[in-house]
Amino acid sequence: MIEITRVFLFFSFIVITSYFAWAGTGRNLEEFEYNQLTFPVFTEKVSQSYDKKSGNILAIETKLTQADYSRVDRFYKKLEAYLLDAQKNGLLNEKTLVVFPEHIGSPFVLLGEKREVFHSKELSSAVRYMIYSNFVSYVISSFSRFSLETSYEKFFHLKKELIAKAYISSFTKLSVVFGVTIVAGSVVLPELEIKENQFEFKSNTLMNQSFVFLPDGKIFPQIFFEKNNSSFEKFFKNNEVIETKLKLPNISDSINLLSSSDSHYSSSYSKILSSNDIIVSYGFLPKDEKTDWSQDKISSEPIGGKSIFQDSDKSLSEEALMQKFSFVGKFSYLQSKAGIQVFMKGQFFEYDLVGQSSLLFRYVRNDILPIKKDSTYMLNFWL
Repeated sequence: MIEITRVFLFFSFIVITSYFAWAGTGRNLEEFEYNQLTFPVFTEKVSQSYDKKSGNILAIETKLTQADYSRVDRFYKKLEAYLLDAQKNGLLNEKTLVVFPEHIGSPFVLLGEKREVFHSKELSSAVRYMIYSNFVSYVISSFSRFSLETSYEKFFHLKKELIAKAYISSFTKLSVVFGVTIVAGSVVLPELEIKENQFEFKSNTLMNQSFVFLPDGKIFPQIFFEKNNSSFEKFFKNNEVIETKLKLPNISDSINLLSSSDSHYSSSYSKILSSNDIIVSYGFLPKDEKTDWSQDKISSEPIGGKSIFQDSDKSLSEEALMQKFSFVGKFSYLQSKAGIQVFMKGQFFEYDLVGQSSLLFRYVRNDILPIKKDSTYMLNFWL
């Protein structure tokens, strides 16, 4: 019996030691691997109006993959390359508002994971590797947080400090180095609040939230929360009230911020009534994402609430329906001066990111930009 116990303990020791040796190594994606998994920076510039020395809004499509989140410095250098390109083309000044796409911070949940995660072809495979290599903390989380239903939720909670620090440090540095104000897309985290330029977790509720970073290194105290979730965001909590207005000291125009999902809903536009308002929407759209466009709360007019969905609309493509009933279609009913919507591009595991970015004006030709395989857009509007 003693001998059996010794053998069992010996093999248990070997198994446990081997596991921790495996789990603790291979967490650094080599440079040649990263170069194979990422996209080069190449942009086309679309600009409206001219420089009146009043500032500008610059919305940047970023083309990213999971590999860009393997290290914080890789993420920073990728976004730095976009801003250097903009700077070289005279699109940055002290009154510039730079807008990045939605969920640009959420993939930081992958930070510090094993090489196998970044090489995975499917998200489900990547999550399995994450569970295996973080098994002890994952199991502890499972016992301590019975209410969580998915592995995704657990990892956003487990790595909340890491995600928040990576996101905030990256965009704080970018805003200071380039001397611009940045609407940093969004990030999924437990609800945050900003106190004395420091973040604190206000609750354990996961929310899609957007932050604004100022040129002096400060974080704008107001956080913008998404109210209406898309189908792939179903495990986030909806914010009860949508507040869109952003008033900055260095920009005279009133800016209204909307996530791509909120931009579908007519109620999101109820407070955007001024002719001086500019609507800015940061977007994220997986290729197979589907929306029920026939819902009255989506298909109704922003002012008046009358549904405009017709039987003939059922034969339209998802792309055509989005243009008719979402941001582009809603803009035609408003008195706003301009509207800019920008989407993230690239690929995360099996998900291609699509969505047509747009630059809209009340009285002139509007640019609804085609999706291009090898390049992304910078959309610029001189104020």
